Amino acid sequence: KININAAKFMDKSNISAAKYIGKKGLLIDHYKLPFGDLKILSATAIAVLALMLFRRTGGRYTIWLAGILFISSLAIVYTLAPEFFQQMFQQIN
Repeated sequence: KININAAKFMDKSNISAAKYIGKKGLLIDHYKLPFGDLKILSATAIAVLALMLFRRTGGRYTIWLAGILFISSLAIVYTLAPEFFQQMFQQIN
């Protein structure tokens, strides 16, 4: 019952990280990570960290792990906010 209530709260709440931190974005290993809703920010951060893991690892299973983390975090961002997903890929190009 507690998990269901927490999920309902997180679904309705929009916690802006930019409001609390006072910056519009963060630069992590040459990737610009814009601040926004905390749900989207956490999934985007996982995608950036997965890219870093992919670039810096040597093991094949770790490369697979990084790929799966990257694809699943992009799917989460697309599910939560498709417009932010498009904006994120426009920044890459």
